Amino acid sequence: MFYLTAAAIETTLCGSIEWGVVELVNNPKIQKKIYAELDTILGKENLITESDTCNNKLPYLTAFVK
Repeated sequence: MFYLTAAAIETTLCGSIEWGVVELVNNPKIQKKIYAELDTILGKENLITESDTCNNKLPYLTAFVK
């Protein structure tokens, strides 16, 4: 039963990530807006962290992911 549950979670997660990448590739305006938000709020040299996504610091990226 554990393997079945793990496989279901992995399949769902991979499908969600694939969907997100496809949406960004097919919508360059959205991709540019997300990059602009990241560059403006975090800076070009900083990496995104979990705390950046939890406190609504990046509202456009958060809306896209949801």
